[in-house]
Amino acid sequence: MVTHVSMLPELHLGVIVLSNQQDPWAVAAIADSIVESYATPERHDWVSFLAQQSAAMALASHRAVYDLKLSTTRGKRSMSAVRGRIL
Repeated sequence: MVTHVSMLPELHLGVIVLSNQQDPWAVAAIADSIVESYATPERHDWVSFLAQQSAAMALASHRAVYDLKLSTTRGKRSMSAVRGRIL
């Protein structure tokens, strides 16, 4: 379950989004859309924007795993060489 809470006391606004999925990007898109509709006259398509961000991060993660697998097939690596990489 993913939960998002936004408090904007100057607007007397509180937004709580609850979801039973594991994708925090979708919850953030919903919350950002609601907050933006109250806070500014501008409108952005947060669903599309954050979906693209999520896809880009997933692709980067897959590339990191592929690079790690490719580099380990060429020789043994120590854990210190792998530490800090997205797996």
